[in-house]
Amino acid sequence: MAFEPEINGKTIIADVLREYPHCVEVFDKYNMPCLTCMGASTGTIEEGAMMHDVNLERILEDLRRCCNRHNGLGEQGTTGSAGA
Repeated sequence: MAFEPEINGKTIIADVLREYPHCVEVFDKYNMPCLTCMGASTGTIEEGAMMHDVNLERILEDLRRCCNRHNGLGEQGTTGSAGA
């Protein structure tokens, strides 16, 4: 069964960065300077996306992919090669 990180619009940004610090690259990609923003400690991904005019579904998809890479899973959230 595929691993699906429990990340949604209501997830606190700081919680994502604490669990998956390398995923700061996703926030950076969307010009969301979450490491230096005090709002990240209590703000949700949905709130941050709204403030920075970012498509919520797109950033959530990128964050889940990033978390899957961290967990040793492929882009689709499964282990092994995509062609297997």
